[in-house]
Amino acid sequence: MRLAELSCFAVDIPVPHDTYVMPHGRVLTSFPPTIVKITAEDGTASYGEACTLGSNYLDGFPGSTYEAVRLLAEWVLACDIFAPGVASTAWTTS
Repeated sequence: MRLAELSCFAVDIPVPHDTYVMPHGRVLTSFPPTIVKITAEDGTASYGEACTLGSNYLDGFPGSTYEAVRLLAEWVLACDIFAPGVASTAWTTS
């Protein structure tokens, strides 16, 4: 079975107790995870999450997450999701 669609969403999850304080005066009022949804040909959907503290930690984090999804999307969509070893193959082919 193949995947039919891959979607990527940016969301904000409020932090408990209103703020999350980091070193050097950095303050978060929400966590900015990236949610990835994959949908199979039969309509079955699955979700994954990457939460990097956003640009409050490192400026490139949000953009690098989106770019990784963009670069891998074509390969992921072409995979047979039931093939043995399909998840580990992504790291050995280039």
